[in-house]
Amino acid sequence: MGKYIARRTLLVIPVLFIVSVITFSIMQLAPGDPAAIVLGGDYIMYATVEEIEEVRK
Repeated sequence: MGKYIARRTLLVIPVLFIVSVITFSIMQLAPGDPAAIVLGGDYIMYATVEEIEEVRK
């Protein structure tokens, strides 16, 4: 049972890495500014530069 738990725990590392890479890639390939998407389409027209920079952090 201990071997099984150890093996499954070690398999989590590459799975998390792959999921992280896929998520990062999708965010980078998405059209538009990610900050604008987070703030919402209509709100971006009223957002200040400081608010946009804060979201980008």
